[in-house]
Amino acid sequence: MDDPKLACFALLLSIPAVADAAERRALIVVADSRDLEVTQRIGGNVVEVEAILPTPIEDAAEDYRYCNAQAMRLRHFGLYLFRTDSSCPREGFWRERLAASNGRGRVRQIWNRRQAATGPHGLIVQQAAQVHLALVSELNEHKACFDANLMSELRRINALRTHSAALAFSQPTNP
Repeated sequence: MDDPKLACFALLLSIPAVADAAERRALIVVADSRDLEVTQRIGGNVVEVEAILPTPIEDAAEDYRYCNAQAMRLRHFGLYLFRTDSSCPREGFWRERLAASNGRGRVRQIWNRRQAATGPHGLIVQQAAQVHLALVSELNEHKACFDANLMSELRRINALRTHSAALAFSQPTNP
């Protein structure tokens, strides 16, 4: 391009595309709200997290319409996380449908070993660690961010554990 005005115009046209590409976040799909919040906290501003299933289920026909609309909207997902302890046929159906519609999207399990966990807080710690592991394995370039967010999440869980223990200790007992 010999014309400086034309070169400047071409440069201006390319800037929004570069900025838009930089703002895109990886789309992570989870089954329901049980995994939504922890995945959002660990993924931070690197990921966009969506649940495929509504909570709670009101009506079967409405549920299908909602999930079908979600599946159409989320079909370009980068990662689908699901729990190994989930035996929900609904979740399996929509997971398989999404995976079939997106050959590039990855489907990963979040392991929940109830025998290995110590109490409800142990399950939450285990879930956070599994979400972190899945995110790092798929988006390794953001490992430092995920590591920092996991540490923050573990501190939050520890504070909840301490608070609930203090609350239980302070409750009067009835004879």
